[in-house]
Amino acid sequence: MTRRVANGVAIATLAVGLGAGGASAWPAITRYLTNLRGPGSADPADAARNYIAQWATGDYETLWLRLAGPAREQVIREEFVRRHRDFMAELGATAITGAPVSSQKATVSGMNASVAAEITYSTTRFGDLRQRVNLPFAWEDQAWRLEWVPSVLMPDLTAGRRIQVQSDPPVRGSIVDRNGRPMASLPSPASALTVATPTVAPRATPLATATTAEAPTSRVRTRAYPAGETAGPLIGYTAQATTEELVTLAPKGFIAGDRIGRSGLERLAETYLSGARGSRLNVLEPNGQIASTLATTPPRHGGVVTTTIDLNLQTVAEDALGVRSGSVVVVDLPSGAIRALATWPRYDPSAFETGEGVSALLTDTRLPLLNRPVQGLYPAGSIFKVVTMAAALEHGVATPDSEFTCTGTWTGLPGVSQRCWLATGHGTITLANGLTQSCNSVFYELGKRLQEIGAPLLPDIARGAGLGGASGLMGGDEPSGLVPDPAWKRASLSQPWTPGDTVNLAIGQGQLLVTPLQMALVYAMIATGKPVMPTILAATSLPGGNVEQALPSPTPGASRKAWGASILAPMRSALRDVIGTREGTASAIFAGSPLARIVSGKTGTAETQPGKPTHAWFAGYGPPDSVAIVTMVEYGGEGSRVATPIARKVFEAVLT
Repeated sequence: MTRRVANGVAIATLAVGLGAGGASAWPAITRYLTNLRGPGSADPADAARNYIAQWATGDYETLWLRLAGPAREQVIREEFVRRHRDFMAELGATAITGAPVSSQKATVSGMNASVAAEITYSTTRFGDLRQRVNLPFAWEDQAWRLEWVPSVLMPDLTAGRRIQVQSDPPVRGSIVDRNGRPMASLPSPASALTVATPTVAPRATPLATATTAEAPTSRVRTRAYPAGETAGPLIGYTAQATTEELVTLAPKGFIAGDRIGRSGLERLAETYLSGARGSRLNVLEPNGQIASTLATTPPRHGGVVTTTIDLNLQTVAEDALGVRSGSVVVVDLPSGAIRALATWPRYDPSAFETGEGVSALLTDTRLPLLNRPVQGLYPAGSIFKVVTMAAALEHGVATPDSEFTCTGTWTGLPGVSQRCWLATGHGTITLANGLTQSCNSVFYELGKRLQEIGAPLLPDIARGAGLGGASGLMGGDEPSGLVPDPAWKRASLSQPWTPGDTVNLAIGQGQLLVTPLQMALVYAMIATGKPVMPTILAATSLPGGNVEQALPSPTPGASRKAWGASILAPMRSALRDVIGTREGTASAIFAGSPLARIVSGKTGTAETQPGKPTHAWFAGYGPPDSVAIVTMVEYGGEGSRVATPIARKVFEAVLT
């Protein structure tokens, strides 16, 4: 039979009886009849709210199910999901919110409706991007369902148009010394040429060089280093961000090909130097032409980072060091500001801009990429004896006037014979004079006495002075060093700690490893009577020169504790005598100089591998308002003859 609705339209021919075909037709007939009844009082604005809420979850597969039938036929589920994901990714959208426009009622015409809605995309590139869109609905299956078209995303996406974000690179900020002299800056227009440069792997470990990770790539030179090799390992260089790094950098606006600080100050100050990319949100015609620009974020230039380095003093320190592998550290008292960090061998960071000579740098066994004052690890030798003296006075195993006997050979442990550097011996000598004359026998005996009351005592005093922990000056580019103790030896070597270990540690030998910077901070603490926190980044300003912010001091990797007055007074007196009296190990180098009256210090000669020369050290300081200086020459020989003359030249530049 044939049934008709009130308007006379034939709906279906229904089979009378139990025919399967007739029964299966009823669900479709029911839906059709329901739709013919129309939406009634159903508000399309409610459907719009529900659709937007589902859209905000990012579950585009479920969102597709809210579309009207014809829309689902035109845009299959996979294509719908892909379009939404690509759209959100191109925008850099992290969230979406929206609602129907409250001041504008939905338009309903029979089985169709239109709802004006305001959609807000929260984006990493443009901030909150607001778009007023039209949401077209059709009444279907007892509900308002969206008749999706691309303009639902943005009203300009009609007739095959698409969006594209065009990225504008920022200008990297400059690094300057404390007097405003450029250390790293923009290249001149003439030098900003297209060059081939290697992509260098993420930074080297402190005692290893970087390696080339990819073939050279062409790019425009974006960095200049006016000082050349001066402070090169300290300044560092930039390199392309790796694929792994871009995972975390992409949300900040970085894209493939962007360069970041790879080492040195370039890496340490990356946050302040990098600036931020600018972006333009364009709508493109099908032929690729720009139809409109919806949003623009201009590039933010990187700041000008002012360091505490004095390039004039840096040059003096480097000239004094010469072509000897080693370090010079100059620390301001009492602020902790680093005035110079000299090292040799050095390199010109421009090599990583031009690509010229990079392969040679990466394979150079002298390790020119190593910033030795901060990254070099060495036995401290006799400049460590101030730590042993502090431990002895702290724990009462000696006083400054305690007397010892040095025959040139110390035999304080059974079966052990240790030599003093003075083969004929120092005779009867006090602890204070033992420091002035660097008598090994005195400090062997102190090590033995400290061991007898507690093996960890000397290591604990050393760590309290900041050894065995990174200073924090250069961030992750600084090793901690090593202060050995019973727990370390048991865990690392599966061996027990012996009295001989403490005796060796007492003269700065054994497994002890320190950086020149760490020892400079120890002597700065002696000079000032308080822990000195090193700083190298002073302030950052906008390119126009207005100070934006002073930069905070770094967080040290180890806590530091100042020694008391009862320790510091006799220690300072002994260190003055190292230079100011004839018996002092540095007196010959400072003889005749006015510096001999105002500089204090300690020489050091540290044993290295069997068959190799010793490392040469000097550590000292001037008046309280001047500087502390450490000089060190790898395999240089005696500290008094090699490292001390370097220190004198630097002190002369600062104090005379």
